[in-house]
This record gives sequence, C-alpha cells and structure tokens, in this order.
Amino acid sequence: VATAIDSGIAIRWMPADGSGPAELLYRGDAVLNEAILSPDGRWLVVRTAPGGARPRDILAVDLTGDRTLRPLAEGPFSEQMPRLSPDGRWLAYVSDESGQAEVYVQPYPSLDARVVVSTAGGREPVWARNGRAL
Repeated sequence: VATAIDSGIAIRWMPADGSGPAELLYRGDAVLNEAILSPDGRWLVVRTAPGGARPRDILAVDLTGDRTLRPLAEGPFSEQMPRLSPDGRWLAYVSDESGQAEVYVQPYPSLDARVVVSTAGGREPVWARNGRAL
C-alpha cells in the first residue's frame, strides 16, 4: 500500500486478510510507482515515477538497515518493471537505453554485470516459478 504523506510517500504492508495492522516499510520524498518485496522480505525494490528528481530509476531499500534508497539501475534512460527471481538472486528489468525497450538481467544484490536477454524489444518480464527462465 503506497500512500501520500505531507513530505512524500509512505509504503506499508499488511496481511491480505486484514488480520493485522499496516507496517511502515519506507517513508521518503521520492515519488514511487512500483514496489516489490524480495522473496526473503529483506529488500524493498522500487521504481521512481516520471517527472521526479530520479525519473524511472530502480532502487532498493534494506528493510533491516537504515532504509535509505540504494541505486540498482539508474541513468538518463527509463528503467522500469523490476522483477526479482524467486530465489532473490537475479533482477530483471526493462530499459530503453538501446533506443527501444529491452529486458536486462543482472545478479542481485551484487549488481556485478548485466545482460540483455530480449531480442528486438521486450517488456514486462515475468520469472518462471523455478527462477531459471523469464
């Protein structure tokens, strides 16, 4: 659940059945459009909104640490649709840096190298349940 607050945005989570209160995961002044939790619940991966100070960048918040935004995929291009693999070891996302939308994959959270995995364009990556394919 993302809600506007006086000085930005707050992201909270709660049990789907409403059996518990909403817990604050992140509060900051970045405007966010997407937020996903890592499979282990440690990381909140977000995408910033267009028109803000960081348009369409992908960032992460360590929910066990200081909860500051950490860049994962950023730059002058549009990075969006972050998706973590079921084991939490890979990040897939879409970037238009080649002039068209393509799907990239990189190790997570190390971010050592990234690879384009689509050909002739790609959008909305979805991991197979086994985490071995998009």
